[in-house]
Amino acid sequence: MTFPSAPICLLDTCAYIDIRRSGKFQTQEWAINTFLNLQSYSAENEKLALSDMAVFELLQGLYHSNRTEAAEQFCKVEILKFHLVFPDLESTTIAAQINAKLKSTRGLIGISDVLIAAAAIRHEMTLITSNRRHFERIQKAGFPLVIADWRLPQ
Repeated sequence: MTFPSAPICLLDTCAYIDIRRSGKFQTQEWAINTFLNLQSYSAENEKLALSDMAVFELLQGLYHSNRTEAAEQFCKVEILKFHLVFPDLESTTIAAQINAKLKSTRGLIGISDVLIAAAAIRHEMTLITSNRRHFERIQKAGFPLVIADWRLPQ
């Protein structure tokens, strides 16, 4: 899959939520850093990317909290702001390899995180996440996952 203006960053679900909530918590250091990192990225890139699995997690959370209108608004408006990344055979194979390796080392993480990481690896994107603990397991298992935490200063 080729993007018209290839995004270099794929948002994990928690990073998307951080961006959405950073305005509400604008006096907190993590929110300031998130905002500044987003500004820096946006100055040079058209859009961020979201994987189908991050979209699933976001919609699941909205529906679970009975926020049907917010879920519909997300699908009609918010989603248009992102490049969407869908699984293909290569990313699915990478996900299976990651999961097998983590299982063999008793370091399993949620399958959603595995699929999001596989999408980032497949498309050579930096994964933006504040859940470094899970994704660092994938790096330690030898996979070429590049992660960045926008809660930290630039």
